[in-house]
Amino acid sequence: MKKNILFVSILCLSLSSYAQKLTSYVIQYNQSFNGNTPANQNGVLVYANANETYVSSEKDIKGQLLPPYERVLVERSSGNTLLKIAKLKDGSLILTRDSLALSKQKFNPTNETKTILGYPCKKVETSINSNKIEIWYTDKLGVKGAPSELGQDLGLVLEVIRNGNTRTFATKVEKVKTIPEQLKLKGSEKRYDELSYKDLIWKNRFVQLPIFQKERIRFQMIPSRIQSYVLPMVQ
Repeated sequence: MKKNILFVSILCLSLSSYAQKLTSYVIQYNQSFNGNTPANQNGVLVYANANETYVSSEKDIKGQLLPPYERVLVERSSGNTLLKIAKLKDGSLILTRDSLALSKQKFNPTNETKTILGYPCKKVETSINSNKIEIWYTDKLGVKGAPSELGQDLGLVLEVIRNGNTRTFATKVEKVKTIPEQLKLKGSEKRYDELSYKDLIWKNRFVQLPIFQKERIRFQMIPSRIQSYVLPMVQ
């Protein structure tokens, strides 16, 4: 009888631990500049559990974003691999994968602490391109995540302050049953190295407009200046 009770107790603890590992959260963030929070901004949304973290936005979830736009995914179960996924104007999906990006991030710990949304947080600092960045994170929820790729391996980042005047801060932390299917990989994404990936996104941000068609430009030297003429092409 005692053996049966012990077995049941161990089973319940195992199931409880498994369920806790798979607990998912959604964290909503806003931004402020010099103490002012713009209205109607596209707030960052982070979905996180023990296995994965997705960085998206409110308009992305609502299907209101026009491509090109990006998402960030951290695969926790495969060594904290960082993926960037982009949807291009033609509807195609591309991605780049980096298994070392997060381990290369370096932070200076501090002794400062504070409570954000009821969670005790620690502070670290770093510098990127002469920008001083302060990051506040908590390790009390058992998940990791951040509103960008920076600090994804610290814990759950609830506030980021850049140069003392640009602040990204969590406004809500909620449990969710599942992570939205639209954020998950489709399997049709085409993989590129990081430079090629960035180049494709950059080119997708521009619209090419024909300015000259069947014309040629001729420059004629005049003593005090250069005059230009647009001459029609000979048909």
